[in-house]
Amino acid sequence: MLGRRKQAPPVSYFDRENGIMMKVRARLDAFLSRAAVRQVIIGVIIFNAILLGMETSGSLMARFGGLIIALDTACLVFFVI
Repeated sequence: MLGRRKQAPPVSYFDRENGIMMKVRARLDAFLSRAAVRQVIIGVIIFNAILLGMETSGSLMARFGGLIIALDTACLVFFVI
């Protein structure tokens, strides 16, 4: 029929050809493609850049060094996980 697209069959967890990883990758791609997820990631990148700039200030590090390092570590953990 005209105007109708043929849908691809869903990937199963038990797809012997593509395996479980194909389904996990498809789900991860769908999650990371959400606008809200991308905005959070960009927000963390910008926040981490601000923290890195703050680390160059001796007076800020003398006063808030522990907090800045803790927040920087939290950003690192966010990206590793």
